[in-house]
This record gives sequence, C-alpha cells and structure tokens, in this order.
Amino acid sequence: LQGGGQRIVDSRLSKFLALISLAFVALLWSHPGPYKLDEFVRPWFPYTYTLHTLIYTVAAILLMGMALYVPIVRDSLNNRIGAVLGQISFPLYLVHLLVICSISSWAYIHLRGLMPDFLVVALVLVLTGVITVALAWLLSKMDQMIIRTLDRTLFILNGCLAASQSQLLTQSMPERREKFESET
Repeated sequence: LQGGGQRIVDSRLSKFLALISLAFVALLWSHPGPYKLDEFVRPWFPYTYTLHTLIYTVAAILLMGMALYVPIVRDSLNNRIGAVLGQISFPLYLVHLLVICSISSWAYIHLRGLMPDFLVVALVLVLTGVITVALAWLLSKMDQMIIRTLDRTLFILNGCLAASQSQLLTQSMPERREKFESET
C-alpha cells in the first residue's frame, strides 16, 4: 500500500490496538477479586509485593503507551484540555491529599446521616473534584507568576552584570588601578 492506503491501515491498526489496550486496562482495573487473577499471574511474578501493585503498573504502562503511540489517543490529548491538564497535574498531585483528608472527610462525616450514602459519596466526590482542581489551578497560576518575576529579575541582573563587564573591558588596567586605590 502506498501513501494514503498506508495511513488507513495505520489508523485501523491504531484503533484496534487502542481498543484492545483499553479493554485490557478495564479488565485489570475492574477484576472483582485478586484470587483467580492471582493464581494466573503469581507463577510468572512470584516476588511481586502485591498483585494489585503489578496490575496497576501494567495498566499505567498501557495507558502511557497508548498516549504516546496511538494516534487517536495522542491527538485527543494534544489540545487545550491536554495542555491545561499538563499544567495543573503537579499542583493537583500536591493538593489532592490535603483536600481529601480535610474538606472531603469533614463533608462526609457531617452529611452521612442526612441523606442516603450513595448521594453523600457522589456529593463528596464532586466537591472534592471541584475544590482540588480549583486549588491546583490557583497554585499553577501562582507558580507562573513567581517564574515570570524571577525571569524578569534575572534578566535585569544579567543586564546590570553585562553593563558592568563592558565598563571594565573598556577601562585600561591603569585606570582600574587608580579607581581601586582611590576607593580604598
């Protein structure tokens, strides 16, 4: 196949690989119990700390591989949403546990008797998501502001250093010696 025909095959193959990988990830993450899967996997990985660690590791590797090599997945992440997620991912990592251990726990404890459990959990999940993303976005903006300020400061300092260097280079050695002796 030449040109466009090869792209069609690549596209179909990538869709097929994406579907198979997603199905495998879903199977790994949704397995009801570790016992049968453990019997299947344990002979190959006898020294694995826990089976769940292995399952999550394999699923994460598959997802990363799909994001890097499957055009459909890669293209869906190469947009504004992907850029924003990339920008707030580290701040999100920093604040999520604080929000879960403070605000979410407090909300769950205080709402638990007032409404059905599934509604409480859903409400707390939404609250956790909104607060975590808002705090991560705020932290990201603060980080950008600090970086801009440091960039400007370093630019100014670099300019001052360059100016003083050029002054030193234009003065002759005797002029520098005279200036030094007059200052001391």
